[in-house]
Amino acid sequence: MWGAVLVRLSTAWSASVELAHGWAVPVLCALVVWTRRERAPARVALAGGARRLALGAWGAGVAVLLATLPVLEANRLWPTAQWGAAGGAALATLGLLALAGGVAWARHFVFPIFFATTALAWPAFVQTRLLAGLASANAQIAAEAASLAGHPAVARGNVIEVGAGFVDVDEACAGLRSLQAVWMLAWFLGELARLSAARRVGLVAASLLLAFVGNAARATFLTLRVAAEGAGGNERWHDLAGNVAMGATFAAVFAVAWCLARVRPTDGAARVAVRGASASPWLIGATCGAVLAAEIGTRAWFGWHERAAAGAQWELRAASGWTPLALAKSVGVLLRFSSADSLQWSEGGGARRQARAYVFRWENAGSLGTAGVGHEPTVCMPAIGARLVERPAVARVAVAGRELEFARYRFETAGRTQHVFYGVWDAFGGRAVGEAELDISWAARWQRVREGRRRADAAHVVFVWQTENDVSDAAAAAWAREAAERLLRVR
Repeated sequence: MWGAVLVRLSTAWSASVELAHGWAVPVLCALVVWTRRERAPARVALAGGARRLALGAWGAGVAVLLATLPVLEANRLWPTAQWGAAGGAALATLGLLALAGGVAWARHFVFPIFFATTALAWPAFVQTRLLAGLASANAQIAAEAASLAGHPAVARGNVIEVGAGFVDVDEACAGLRSLQAVWMLAWFLGELARLSAARRVGLVAASLLLAFVGNAARATFLTLRVAAEGAGGNERWHDLAGNVAMGATFAAVFAVAWCLARVRPTDGAARVAVRGASASPWLIGATCGAVLAAEIGTRAWFGWHERAAAGAQWELRAASGWTPLALAKSVGVLLRFSSADSLQWSEGGGARRQARAYVFRWENAGSLGTAGVGHEPTVCMPAIGARLVERPAVARVAVAGRELEFARYRFETAGRTQHVFYGVWDAFGGRAVGEAELDISWAARWQRVREGRRRADAAHVVFVWQTENDVSDAAAAAWAREAAERLLRVR
């Protein structure tokens, strides 16, 4: 059961920086199980209502797992699918443990099952509210600290502006990435030191606070470097500052755990196994058979649809007046695209009117689902201090016999207007994705299962035109159509 879940979670661990620590969780979880096994209580046989309850837990857990596997196959980064599949496996595991050794024996292994959830993505409301709030507070603290140090700074969303340039707090769109890794580490150290429940909670709370402080110190340091060295200071010190902050945070968590540690308790009286305390072979066989059948059916369903997929991708081509634009490393880290094209244009070399064109592609990106689609302009633009003014009607453009649909946005930043045209292309089905389809609802997730989609195979086509406040929405739409026809081609 857990193998079926972990195989799918491994894709999320590779695709998401926030979940990169997930690779260590199965190993640490196995270590926790092994150490707990040495001091497990005596096994007893269940009877009557307790046995029926354990059988019910096993049956319900297996049913939830089998129902969730196809959804997780198509939406591996979706927290709800991850928690559903892991929850089903956990419930069935507890039922089997209770049947194998009794309620106390099963309760003894609850922590390893809980610890496995540290490899899962946090629910969306936590990511969008808590992490966004912490990132904004981080930027405010760093700006205040830099100002007190003699370098005036202003926080605009998640971006800190100083006289010499800008500093991104976790690259504008991201939250505090170390939080989930620190969350996992704190729970593991609490188990390793055999802390009491209260001390474990205290260790976790202290660890999260240390992660926030570490990120604030990193942002402050980068702000001071940019103020002293110019815009290049951020690029030069960014990775080193992040690694040092992460290492210092982990060291501080270890120190707190060491201070809270107490003498380990003895194993107590010898344990005597009770005859008849075991999960029956037919129950184990039924579990393995059900999971195997679900695996075969799931892979056959998605494999058949992938062979019939259409597939068509976009790319940018060279045009007069447009020059290549180098993408920051952080853009790739955030969006996790497989390839990208980017061009820029400016009127007379000045800054009065500028334009940029981007195509971000996700090609054969196994089971990333809607990765990157959530990074639309209303997420990233406000994070750099832009204010959304209006959302005009969508624009449709026909290029190479295919129709693209662009959602339109008008932002204002420091007296300049940014006309943003944002289109999502479904390379799997060979069609544009309308704005209404970008709502990642339960229905949309289930639609992916019905259509047999487990690959991303998508593209973002984005045009940005920055002007003075003297260009109408109609003129901006005409410019976007002309730019799309000149720059886009099917590859």
